[in-house]
Amino acid sequence: MKNVYKIESSALGEAKKILEAPEEMREVSPGKQELHVNHFARNGYILRDAKSMGFNRDCYYLYVNGSEEFFKHNEKSLMSIKGVTKLSGKEHDEVKKKVEDELSGAESGIGS
Repeated sequence: MKNVYKIESSALGEAKKILEAPEEMREVSPGKQELHVNHFARNGYILRDAKSMGFNRDCYYLYVNGSEEFFKHNEKSLMSIKGVTKLSGKEHDEVKKKVEDELSGAESGIGS
């Protein structure tokens, strides 16, 4: 499953706090610690400035390829940020194509 999100420039800092959060031990109750895992970092994602992709828009695009289970458990933290929108339709398709073209170009360049 591939999802694309539009992140307004004003929301980028908050989004990065989620995307780049360090994995660390956190106390969940007195004397008990648990590893807090950054699922976005483990899963992988692509974050690009819209202008660097050839779009005349002042925003960022986040491309995530993950399982339905991944999105079920992790998407709500991202979507709770004002200025983050899950894309569909034409804009989704345009951004997805640009990212996938970039990825296939990088793959075809390996070992050439």
